[in-house]
Amino acid sequence: MSTETPQKDLRDLLAAEVRLAGYRPAHEVVDGLDELTYLHSGPPIDVYRPLPAPLVGAVAAGLLFEGAATTAEEAVAMTRDGRVRLMPCQDTNVAGPLTGLVTPRTPMVVVERGDGRLFCSPMHEGDDGGMRTGTYDVPTLERLRQVAEVVAPALNRAVLETPVPLRPVEMQISALRRGDECHNRNVASTLGLVFALAPALARLPEAAAVFDYFTRTTQHFIAISAAVAKAVADSIECSGPAGLVTAVGMNGQDFGIRVSGLDGWFRGPSPVGPMVALGGADITTASPGQGDSPIIETLGLGAFALSSAPALARTLGFSTDGSRELVEEMRQVCGCDSPVYGLPNQDFAPTPAGIDVVRVADSGVAPATTLGFLSRNLGAGRVGAGVIRMPMQPFLEARKALAPRVIGVDG
Repeated sequence: MSTETPQKDLRDLLAAEVRLAGYRPAHEVVDGLDELTYLHSGPPIDVYRPLPAPLVGAVAAGLLFEGAATTAEEAVAMTRDGRVRLMPCQDTNVAGPLTGLVTPRTPMVVVERGDGRLFCSPMHEGDDGGMRTGTYDVPTLERLRQVAEVVAPALNRAVLETPVPLRPVEMQISALRRGDECHNRNVASTLGLVFALAPALARLPEAAAVFDYFTRTTQHFIAISAAVAKAVADSIECSGPAGLVTAVGMNGQDFGIRVSGLDGWFRGPSPVGPMVALGGADITTASPGQGDSPIIETLGLGAFALSSAPALARTLGFSTDGSRELVEEMRQVCGCDSPVYGLPNQDFAPTPAGIDVVRVADSGVAPATTLGFLSRNLGAGRVGAGVIRMPMQPFLEARKALAPRVIGVDG
């Protein structure tokens, strides 16, 4: 954080104006990508350790999608040989759920902050898997091409032809009242977007293809929430109080956070579980966590709003009282209450927001996040989901690094 930039009130930053700006290929909105330079979720990859299997599969899918490899075997070999340069999404203007893999042609959801800056997240390819889950088979590539060549351009036209601004935060507020927590459950928020775009979509020749996409992509809105969270986190990093989490994610090797007022990533091991199995999958094959989507929790959504999603909470092993207790526990680690999001099952009390490393370290309470888990078997995709606790080590290290600058103590 620049010392020349005046600090702004956290509540004002959390209420930043953000609008849905469209759907565009990554190379149009993200700097630094090329045929062999891609983005991934979490902190920087340690090149001296083996790449996690889901990321190998995702990079292989990217190479095939971009035409840099012609066979699956060649793509996997190129990935494991280190011929692809990998950079963290959150070191750019991107937040990427699960593997977070972004190539130049990856279709992106794009949001615009009030100051005109763009932030984005890779589009969800479908609830049945995709490049983000580490699959790289023929159906994965067919879905990805369909989304990139047909669905995303049509959605972009619909956004541009919709006469009123599309404000994701308003859709999230409505979705919280309809059973979403806007991280692992996005049914209501996705439907809200479809309703808003339907008049413009209905006039397009690709309408049938787009509506078919939405019938199998109820999680579409997670990309929008991730992009909004990235936009807000960037504001906090640039002009917010010191000590707040401005990036958080996992790469299958390490969990990491970035913190306002400090440089670089603070890291600890990527967690595995607890989780429940999805579709009869074997959760004993789960790979350590991957994904930038915990950035959504910093807004006051996801696990920080779990009581608003009783069906999801029950699936993940939480009772009604248990989900409320989790939300209240998260208030201990946050800098304020959200100025925009309320909990309908808790008399519309505001959600806790703005993860504060000092509060985390001093309370001993590890922040929670909802998270999907991928298989450590190459190309096998998603196996489970759960509510996990973020590792404490990075928060404790950030607290120690912050102390001399903010609190005025030695060490």
